Amino acid sequence: MPDIIDRIEMDHPALAGHFPGNPVAPAALLVQRIAASLAQIDPDLVIHGLTRTRFRHPLKPEQNFQIRLAQSGENRWKVELVQNDASVMTGLVLTG
Repeated sequence: MPDIIDRIEMDHPALAGHFPGNPVAPAALLVQRIAASLAQIDPDLVIHGLTRTRFRHPLKPEQNFQIRLAQSGENRWKVELVQNDASVMTGLVLTG
């Protein structure tokens, strides 16, 4: 599956107060973007959980990032978010 290119704009409401002067995307927003990406693959997929999740670097707004998804067995998807060639987040998404 090709990477999904995404971007979080500076005026996104989730960035307010997270953190003033040095904004980063909160984890809940990243999970929402992963869910939206999976919905593009199959609108009936439902996320049941995340496991082996590691947040490695903060994701900065106003810069493109890639969402990389690869099916890893039935109801399992490997996910990696990459920004500026750095792995921001990795994990395994459990779906149903």
